[in-house]
Amino acid sequence: MKNVVIDFDSQSVEFKFMATNRDVVANSNLRQEIQKYGIAQELIVMPIGEYDGKLNDSIGFRFGEGESAGVYVVIDGQHRLTCLNEIVAKIDKIMAENEAIKDEKKKKAVPTLASTEIPLKVVDCKYVERYGGIDNYVIMLNNTGKKWSNKDFIVNAYQRNEDSFELRVINRLTEDKMSISTISRWLSGNTKVINNKSLQSLVNGESINGIDAAKAMKLYLALQALGFSKSFLNKRYMIDVINDLKKSGEEEKTFLKLSKITSISQIEKTNYADGDVIAQIKSIINADYDTWRIENVIGVEEEIEAAKKNPLLETVSREDIETYLATSSKVKEGVKPFNKAA
Repeated sequence: MKNVVIDFDSQSVEFKFMATNRDVVANSNLRQEIQKYGIAQELIVMPIGEYDGKLNDSIGFRFGEGESAGVYVVIDGQHRLTCLNEIVAKIDKIMAENEAIKDEKKKKAVPTLASTEIPLKVVDCKYVERYGGIDNYVIMLNNTGKKWSNKDFIVNAYQRNEDSFELRVINRLTEDKMSISTISRWLSGNTKVINNKSLQSLVNGESINGIDAAKAMKLYLALQALGFSKSFLNKRYMIDVINDLKKSGEEEKTFLKLSKITSISQIEKTNYADGDVIAQIKSIINADYDTWRIENVIGVEEEIEAAKKNPLLETVSREDIETYLATSSKVKEGVKPFNKAA
């Protein structure tokens, strides 16, 4: 590890971003501070020759025109670099526009930049290995600064193992604004099974007891096919009702009840102003089910047989699931489909 300062007024330097870096969010306050004071806190980087991970090819910055001071992969500091690049780009743009204007009075004022120095903390592979590798090092750094959100952990895990069916499902549901606790409910029936620790296990190719992502996706898509809106299913209410109904050990009967729902609009309109939402939804589902039994004269034996033959989950194919997952722009073409038995 060493500390260096690069002045792009006399040197040039290039920065690459890791594929697992968090998405950069616009920060006007940080941009103003950098413009006024320069970059105060050193960036943590690794020489590109030391880095063997994936790069984000869509993002990269080059500063200066002088002798090259190197090419670095950014481990921590992408927000500061992005702000600096925005400032420099604005300065260059105004200067270029002014060159084409002959009347000095019509030229725009060129913004000033307090410092062209970029302080760096340069680390190598040996250094980050003491923290369990570069990915764990990145997570550690971000937890000592701005704490990572659950979404950050999910995206990071998915980008490190895009072949994991479970991580593909979790990442896709996250993109649809489903919370991690609700995702955990869908995949395992428990709010705490999907967490930062289990995500890392999935990254390492390990299986997690209690998770059945294939069945969860079949149920999730089957309910949409029945007419439920994605926005409603992404809340916890419906899956809480389903998991509660399954507690009796009669999973087949629960799926049969779901297949006989006709009052979808009424279910989606339930709210706490009218009492316990879970109890309301269960009552509506049971009422629809009782109506079906009465109208079709379904006795106990017929009910058992209907539950065994209920095709609710079978209406969703593996291809349907792959199509849903592939709607994400982050899923690469040619990713292997899941091979877990339905």
